[in-house]
Amino acid sequence: MAEKVIIVIPTYNESQTIAQTIIELEKVFNSIDAVQYEMHILIYDSNSPDHTAQIVEQSQQQYKNLHLAMEKQKSGLGSAYAKAITHAINKLNADIVFEFDADGSHQPKYLPAMLDEFSKGADVVVGSRYVKGGKMPSDWSIDRKILSWGGNLISRLFLTWKYKDFTSGFRGTR
Repeated sequence: MAEKVIIVIPTYNESQTIAQTIIELEKVFNSIDAVQYEMHILIYDSNSPDHTAQIVEQSQQQYKNLHLAMEKQKSGLGSAYAKAITHAINKLNADIVFEFDADGSHQPKYLPAMLDEFSKGADVVVGSRYVKGGKMPSDWSIDRKILSWGGNLISRLFLTWKYKDFTSGFRGTR
């Protein structure tokens, strides 16, 4: 039986990007072995005033594997992720949950390789800017790049050199 994979995307005012994010994910889903993985998307919207949820509702007419959950008011990114992951596990019966951004900073094209690591027995797979082939988004300010690089360096010094990207938000967990 296929493992159920839920791509969790918290949103707040992502009306400019959410439709394209969904389309790009769905394109990649077509290249993933449906016998092994049943792919779904959960948009967890924080009551966006820009009508992000309505765009998702329209997209649900085309994509039956697209789910929408909402909170009444914005609770913050960490809280939204926690609530969305709980929803994915308890309501959608997820076997694997991916954290994913709606702004285009996470690339769906890496999902097949990440899923391959699960098929090899991994429990957690992290997308990293700090491995061969990885890079920071070009639209990041120099301050943000320095903060990310420096934060990772300090974390690696005190925790472990094995983990490459402590600030990555692109990860999957079994």
